[in-house]
Parts: sequence; C-alpha cells; structure tokens
Amino acid sequence: MLLLAVLFLLPHTTAIARTLQFTANPHLGYGANISDLGSLSLVGDLNFDWFVHYLYWQNAESSRNNYNWADLNNILNAAQTSGKKLILRVSNAPNWAWLGSGNPPLDLDEFAQFMGLVAARGQGKVAAYVIWNEPNLPAEWDGRDPQPSWFANMLKKVYPAIKAQDPDAIVVAAGMATIGGDGCPAGIAANISQAGFTNALISAGAMSDLDFIRGMYQSGAQDYFDVLATHPYGFAYSPETNPCSVNSLAFRRAEQQRAIMEAQGDENKPMWAIEFGWILDPGSSCQNYGDWPSRWWQRVTPQEQADYLVRGYQYAFDNWPWMGVMALFNLDFATVYWYDYCQPLRWYSVTYRDNPQDPANNPIKYRLAYNALQNMPQNTPGSLASLSGQVMDNRGDALAGVQVDLVGVGSTQTDGLGAYGFSELSAGAYDLSAQKSGFGTLPPRQDLGVVAGENQTGLNFYLPPADNMLANWDFEDGLVAWKYKGPAQVSADAHTGLQAILLRGRNPGKTWVAQTITIPGDISSPTLSFLYRFNPRNSGDRFRVEIRKPGGELLAAPWMKKDASSEWAHAWVDLSPYLGRRIQVRFVLIDKGGQRATAFLDEVSLGSN
Repeated sequence: MLLLAVLFLLPHTTAIARTLQFTANPHLGYGANISDLGSLSLVGDLNFDWFVHYLYWQNAESSRNNYNWADLNNILNAAQTSGKKLILRVSNAPNWAWLGSGNPPLDLDEFAQFMGLVAARGQGKVAAYVIWNEPNLPAEWDGRDPQPSWFANMLKKVYPAIKAQDPDAIVVAAGMATIGGDGCPAGIAANISQAGFTNALISAGAMSDLDFIRGMYQSGAQDYFDVLATHPYGFAYSPETNPCSVNSLAFRRAEQQRAIMEAQGDENKPMWAIEFGWILDPGSSCQNYGDWPSRWWQRVTPQEQADYLVRGYQYAFDNWPWMGVMALFNLDFATVYWYDYCQPLRWYSVTYRDNPQDPANNPIKYRLAYNALQNMPQNTPGSLASLSGQVMDNRGDALAGVQVDLVGVGSTQTDGLGAYGFSELSAGAYDLSAQKSGFGTLPPRQDLGVVAGENQTGLNFYLPPADNMLANWDFEDGLVAWKYKGPAQVSADAHTGLQAILLRGRNPGKTWVAQTITIPGDISSPTLSFLYRFNPRNSGDRFRVEIRKPGGELLAAPWMKKDASSEWAHAWVDLSPYLGRRIQVRFVLIDKGGQRATAFLDEVSLGSN
C-alpha cells in the first residue's frame, strides 16, 4: 500500500467556547483560594469571579472503586449557588494507589478513571481542573524524589479522560513550588542569604521548578494541558523585584518559567497563577513551629501584604499578556478551626477570626490586604479586550499581507509570520474574515464573543487555493456535492462560517462523507487540507481519510490523531501520487460501540498550493 505524507498542525491554544462562560485566557481573571465554602460570599465582596478549592482523591476513593462524592457534591453545589467559576485542584492519592517503589509510582489508569468520573459529575459546573500540586516536591510523590516523566505520564492519562466527559473543561498542569537558585546568568543570584533556603529544599529531594518544567516538555506533556499553572509567591520581596537579585525567590519567577514555555514553542498557551501571596508575622511564639524556621525570613508587615497583593495584580496586567486567572493565597484559612494557630497557611490569609474554634461568637475580621483588594481597580474594561491569530495557506505555511477584516472595527494585514491582531475592543460579538489575492475566500468566523478584559488568541484561518477542486468545500450549502453514508448532518458548530459537517458514530459501524474528483496531471503538489474535531468515546474509535478508486478499491487510509477535545486541528495530505487520476476522497468515522464518537469536518480544500 502506498503511504501518503501526512502533516498535522495541532494548535496549542485552547478553543474559544461558544458559551464564553469558561475561557482559558482572561487577562486578568481575579480569584482566591478558599478553605471554607461558606467564604464564597467574601469572594463576591471582593468582586472576584473565580475561586480555587480542593478535592482529595484519598477522601473520595478511600478504597478501590469505593466512592464517596459528598465533598465533590458540596463543592459543585456551592459553586453553582454562588455563580463563581470553580477551579478544582485534585491531588493527594490514597494509599492503595501507590505502586511501591516502581516507576511510575502511581496507578495512573486508576487516577484517569477517577478523573473521568469527576469530570462527568462536574460537566458545566467546573471551569478548570488543576492536576496535582507542586509535583517538583517529594511530598507529592509519597516521599520519592520527583521525576518530570511521572507528571507528564499523569497528564497524558488524565487529559483525554477529562475531555471525553467535558470537552469544554480547562485542564491546568499543576504549579511548581518555587525552589530558586537558577534561571539567571552565572554568578548573579548565588551569593545572597536566601541561597540556604534553596539548598535545603534541594537537599530534601526537591527539584528545581525550572528543570521540572523543562522535563515535562521533554517527556511529551505539551499536548496534554491547556494552561500551565504557576505559584509565584513573593517571599519577602515586592512584586516588582528582579528575581535575579534575590536568588530567584520572587513573584517574577513566573517570567523565568514562562521563558521555558516559549522556548518550547508554547507561547500561545496561557499561564494561571493558581497560588500567590505574602506571609505575615505570627509572633515569636510560632518561630520554632513546623517549618517556620526555614521561612521566618519571608515575613512581611500587614501593610506590605496589602500593597504587594494589589501591586502584584497590577504588575501582571501591565507586563504579562500571557497571564490569565490569578488566585491569591489565601482568603480565609485563618477563619477556620482545622488549622493550628501557628500553621503558616493561616498567615497568608487576608481575613481571620480571633477564635476560630467558636465562630458563632467570633465574626470574621478583615486584614489590611482584604480592604486593599476590595478597593483596588480591576483591569477588565471591555476596551482592553483583544483578538489575534494567524493566517496560513492550506498546508499550514504562514501568509504575509493578508487583509483581515473585523466588522465594525476596521482592517489590518498579517505580518511576515502570518500574524494579525485587534486590540482595545469593546465587549460584544464580531465577525472576522481574511482574504488574499490568489487564494480562495473562506466564509467569515461569525459571532465571536468578546468578553471584557480577555485576550483571545489562536483565531486562525487556512486559506484554500484559488484552484480548489472540491465542490461545496465549506459546507455552507449543506451536503451539496457530497455523498454520505450513516448519520452525517450539517452542524452549526463550525470552524468558520455558519456550518460544518458532523459525523456521528453508528454504534458500532462506519459513517462517512465522500467526493469523487479528477486530479489534473499538470499541477504542482496537489494538497488536500481540512479542519477537524474528533472526539473518540471508546478506545477503538477511529477517524481517517480514505483515498479510493472510483469503484471503491482502497488506495490509502491515513489515520487522524485522536484529539478527544473541543479544539479544531488542521491536517493535510499530499495527493501527488494521484496526478492525472480520478479518485474518491472519503472521510470516515469508525465507531467501535458504546458511547457514540463524533467528528466535525470543515474548510476542506484541494488544490496545487
């Protein structure tokens, strides 16, 4: 069988949900970590939209397949009642799930099964799932020295399990504990007093957060998370502090982590600050409690905590266009009875009770930071929204000089990398189109929702060649010129324009759409290009392109990548081996039974580009 050259250009940005309820990259999203679900009213008092709460696997599945959903149900009910967007961090494995000293140390199939069940219950209620917590620390691996490959394998298992149940959910790779000590030119950050803090962590088995992130990418994690979390704690320093002046133990450590993402070609993927904050002085009676001896130097005054939190949000808005949700740590840990007085977690809190053991007679009090946050301006006016993307030909090569029109705003042209952008947009719905002489015209991307303060990226176009040989390639007129078998239908869920084709599995069986054409013998590099979204629901589901003779004989059948997500992927197939021949191009969804698989198809083109 003749093998075709197939290239898949998979976008690394998260697709924009049509509901616009949960988006991957609001700039900025304001949120807080909370310990008590009853504190959600405080989130509202701050005019914040997001909150982070925790689900512990060990509590929800204390023995294999023995589930207790009480905690999850309480979290989901509280989120729905409050109207706030829930970021659910899932971590803490039960003892039975650890696999001794082997590699990987966790039963990842069991964790993926668990997360699939969680996502099914949380569909439409959970905005984002944070997978694990600070995986560069031994404590997160049952005392083992952490390895990035363990975490990468976890993401590879969990990501499709979540997306299969809730394609719109955002999967966030856990934030690292800041270790410091690297990320700067040699000699700059090594000779300061806090080097001992870094050395102690490394001696205890912790891994550099920068090395861990590099290792994640090297282990193939890139396509298995939508957002990379960061924990840019400020330690003892202001948010503007150059990290290279303080052993990289600073709020701006996030910039050094971001540089690794961009070096890996992941610059279109946002980061979220799932935790950040500054710790207060608990008094001398706590100096020798727990790990206070190692963090005593990090204390700030109440006024500094207030100033630094507000300035942290402002610095991120002014300097980090890639930063999305920022959830301060924490809102209320000093109001609850389950933490000891000297527990450091309590001293990041911006609220407190004099006696948390007796909440009825001890109302919540507010630290300076709470009042400062309540009064700070939030940088999310509609005039600060933006749209951006890239225009390419049907092989995925960038096109310069393409005119991009945003209806009601104006026009721009793509640069040498095919990139374009519109900024300072008011909230609303827009139509977006791209055209260039010598190329076919796509229908516009319609009704793009612009939400106050958001930067929407990855709004890409793939222009078809002028000599496009497929009829009704954009499906705007339904199934005209296409033959089909099984439940193929027109769908309003399109990449551009108003319509695409939706293939639904036959449970089990094949569903397909096809068109028969003659490829001229005198053209250069005939290329079949298309956008697709494939959501397999069972392990045997497949989606592929079949090249057949008009009589039905199969010539080649390259498989499409399993995506199991809500993102559109671009693919192309070289049809040069069939110059001068009449062939049938058939898109086939193979469903192995069980839950029905689906595949969307749009922007199909064939020409000599």
